Amino acid sequence: MAHTPGPWQALPPDEDCSRWIIVQVAPGNRSYPMYIGSVYTETLGLALDAAANAHLFEAAPEMLAACESHGMSCGLVHDGPELLELAADYLEGVGMHGLVPCLRIKAALERAAIAKAEPD
Repeated sequence: MAHTPGPWQALPPDEDCSRWIIVQVAPGNRSYPMYIGSVYTETLGLALDAAANAHLFEAAPEMLAACESHGMSCGLVHDGPELLELAADYLEGVGMHGLVPCLRIKAALERAAIAKAEPD
């Protein structure tokens, strides 16, 4: 099963609806958006920051693509986490240890985000 490709759009609630609607913007050859999900402005009486949550959903396809391919966008054949590990290895090899932990942590976080986004 594949992810629903972006771009996605967060549509704010109107007077008849208490939720943000997340849609795929005119997918394929359709002239109408496809429903992805909803973000409610309240759950069990608790007010939520629905706008921030909805915009986070809206950005999800682009964030996942950035984690997966920032190395490829530079003409390299490595994915994002692998490129970070290669940079850390290089810096370690030339004795520049300062950035190495940060690069390894970022690579691990990107791998975790990519794995979480993959279907079971």
